[in-house]
Amino acid sequence: MSCVCLYISASRMNKQMEIIDVVGTDNAVIGQTDVYTAHIESILHRVVGVLLFTKDSRMVVQTGNKFGKYDMAAGGHVGIGEDPHDAAPRELKEELGVVTKLKKVVAFIPKETRHSHFWHVFEGTAPKNWIFKRTKEVWAITIMTIEEIAEGMNKNPEAWTFGFQNVMREYLKTNFNYPTQRIVI
Repeated sequence: MSCVCLYISASRMNKQMEIIDVVGTDNAVIGQTDVYTAHIESILHRVVGVLLFTKDSRMVVQTGNKFGKYDMAAGGHVGIGEDPHDAAPRELKEELGVVTKLKKVVAFIPKETRHSHFWHVFEGTAPKNWIFKRTKEVWAITIMTIEEIAEGMNKNPEAWTFGFQNVMREYLKTNFNYPTQRIVI
C-alpha cells in the first residue's frame, strides 16, 4: 500500500482555511467560503492590492516573498465582513510595516484570472522616513520606475506574480499620470 502525504505549514493552512465573502460581478456579497474552495472552484471573491510609491514616484516592489516572484507592495484577501478600504491598510502594515494614507484607484475583475479575484487597488506614498524592515511575509524589496516594471513584465513575465501583472495592466489603463502609450504589459 502506498501513501501520498501532503505537508502544509500551519500558517499556510490557516490562510487557506480563512473564511471570505463571495461576491457577484457587482461586488455585492452573496455568500461565504474559505480561500481554498474559492480558488479551486473559481468562486469570485475580493482581494486588495497596494501600490506604494516613493516621494520621487518610483514604486516599492516585493522581491523576497512566499511566491518567489516580483510582487506589488502589498496585497491579500479581504476578510469576511471586511471592507476593502480596511483590508488595504491592514495588508500594507502586515507586509511592509507601513502606515500611510491610501486612495482607491480602481476595482476590476481581470479578463484573465487564475483565482477568481475581484481586485480593489489602492495607491499611497511611503512615509518620508520609512526604512524597510523584514516582516514575516516579506523579506526583501526593491524600488523601480513604472517603466522598469513594464519592461521586466514584458521581457520575463514568469518572474512577476500574475496578480501584479493584472493590477499593472488595469492601473496603467485608468491612471492618466503616466504615459501608458509607451508601456505595454
